[in-house]
Amino acid sequence: MAKKQKKRSNRKTDAVRLSPEQRKQIMHTMQVAVGLHRQGQLQQAEQLYRKVLGLNPGHLDAQQFLAAIAQQMGHTGPALELFEQVAEADPKRFQAYFSIGKLRAQLGQRKEAIQAYRTCLKIKPDLIEGWNNLGLLYKEGHRYAKAVDCFQRVVSKQPDNGMCWSNLGNALKDCGRMDEAVSALSKAAKVQPGLSAAYSNYLLALNYLPDLAPAEVARQHHEWSNYVPASISASRFRFPRDRFEPERPLRVGYVSPDF
Repeated sequence: MAKKQKKRSNRKTDAVRLSPEQRKQIMHTMQVAVGLHRQGQLQQAEQLYRKVLGLNPGHLDAQQFLAAIAQQMGHTGPALELFEQVAEADPKRFQAYFSIGKLRAQLGQRKEAIQAYRTCLKIKPDLIEGWNNLGLLYKEGHRYAKAVDCFQRVVSKQPDNGMCWSNLGNALKDCGRMDEAVSALSKAAKVQPGLSAAYSNYLLALNYLPDLAPAEVARQHHEWSNYVPASISASRFRFPRDRFEPERPLRVGYVSPDF
């Protein structure tokens, strides 16, 4: 009885036998391709990566960079397929799992994206961007405690990143941990003064502190005018004089996401 053939080839044992000249050619081609890639010349770089794969179909660096170009050009499906092939061939490539997470998230596949990021972070636990993206996915899925854990890891490594503090503050707010949320959002506004969204969320969170006097809440809101750049205020709140007619009834509109 004949032995069954293996369904999947082993890339290590099936590696292409290359001559020293071919190896030298591949090395040079990859150097040129990466240089073009960094310069944003994607089509030229893609051609060279494909040339490398023509010589050595198992060249994972060329395949991964080719996937990155597909991702940059918005070709989500092909990019995802290539990254998954790379991850299957070399399960230690955290970059591939990170990219899979981003692409799965773009496709609205939150569960699969979370799994990809978790795998990525098992391999590379100090990848701050991975923890941040994972936290955003948890927050989007209303898993706020897990989101808080992720964002706390991020701010411990990047204490001067206002957006990270803002993400942490919003997750704490959604958990109902208002004192901590106010502290984090205040920190976000201090370390990155131009981050108006963080300041706005800070003011919102103040309304949920029962021990804070209404006068203090009002004072903090008045401080907003000092925080917002004058150019923004002028562009958003300047109206023609002929709109103000004393005899015309005043119409007031309320806008809120809570309605």
